[in-house]
Amino acid sequence: MPMYKAATPPPLTVSEEQLKEFLMRFDTDNDGRLSWKEVVAAFKYAGQHFCHLKAAFSVYHSDQDANGFIDEDEMNEFVSSYS
Repeated sequence: MPMYKAATPPPLTVSEEQLKEFLMRFDTDNDGRLSWKEVVAAFKYAGQHFCHLKAAFSVYHSDQDANGFIDEDEMNEFVSSYS
């Protein structure tokens, strides 16, 4: 039995603006919107598990005009659900 207790890191707090900036770093085609693949890449980089499923769920629920992308207007709702 270990003689120590593993430390739990404090929760990370990120502002909505910081999260937007992080996500937009994955806008590889620089069109100002995020595709499902770009969201997967961001989630993978952040160390998330089940990235493909989480990205599909996130895009589905944030993509109000059903064009397959999270654009600037939809980004606000997307980010507010994670920050």
